[in-house]
Amino acid sequence: ETVAQAFTNAMLDGIHFAKTNRAVAERVIGQYLKLDDPEMLAEAYDYYIARHMSRVPYPSLEAGQQYLESVSETDPRAAGARVGDFFDLRFLERAVASGLIEQLYGKD
Repeated sequence: ETVAQAFTNAMLDGIHFAKTNRAVAERVIGQYLKLDDPEMLAEAYDYYIARHMSRVPYPSLEAGQQYLESVSETDPRAAGARVGDFFDLRFLERAVASGLIEQLYGKD
């Protein structure tokens, strides 16, 4: 559990870094997407980090439910599965409860 919590906290710290260090994040995006056009890098940053990367990346239970429904025809185990059984949110919840998000971003 200690390692999982440390990983979760590090992931949250990485999200904060990407959201607060645009130039570095754009450089990394360019490196992995093989882009060097500044306009495309700015668009990629705006789309992936500014708009779609949450400070606390809770998984979408709705998307999980849709997935289970989509595979239930070929995998009967999915029909009786509960989506909540596939997600363990305690590490995210602990990070939030510890004040890590406020520590990183300040109080809103």
